[in-house]
Amino acid sequence: MNILDSLRQSATDAATEAQRLVRAQRQQLHVTALKRDRDRAALALGNRAVEKLKAGTLQDPELMSLLQPVLDLEARVGEAERELESLKQKERTEAGTPSGAGAQTAQPEAEPSAEEAAASEQAAPSAGGTTTPEEDVAQFSGSQQATTGAAEETVETEEPPTREEARAYAGTKTCPNCGASIPQEAEYCISCGARVSEQA
Repeated sequence: MNILDSLRQSATDAATEAQRLVRAQRQQLHVTALKRDRDRAALALGNRAVEKLKAGTLQDPELMSLLQPVLDLEARVGEAERELESLKQKERTEAGTPSGAGAQTAQPEAEPSAEEAAASEQAAPSAGGTTTPEEDVAQFSGSQQATTGAAEETVETEEPPTREEARAYAGTKTCPNCGASIPQEAEYCISCGARVSEQA
């Protein structure tokens, strides 16, 4: 057997195994569907038997004893559902009432009497004292003047720089011999040729 025959045999075996797996999966699905149908039929049969037991038409004592637990569970389910509905109803009722069940309706505040109003008017200016219109104008004028004075003190008049400061800022100096302006780092005057001292 050469290499080609070996490859063909391997491919054939792989295809056979794949087909077998596909058939097994299909059979598994078929079995699952049959079990589901069986469970549905058994459930329908049980429901029918329970209905006959409720109606009193079931006479077999053995079936009656087998179905009695189903009736008990059905009764418990109904009781639990009624309790759940009661809790939901209570929750809806509490949600519809304002916060703090039983809270009393807010009563409007009574208007103060004439004596109380007069007493409050007299006590109101006690914190700062009463002032006349003339005093208010004087206080306002004084505050305006104080503000203006402070602003004038803040502004400082800048004096113009001196001639020497201007030359130093510009990077130049004056020749002591002829008075010409020369660069700060120059050692000789570019106008008269005189030597410039460091103090110039």
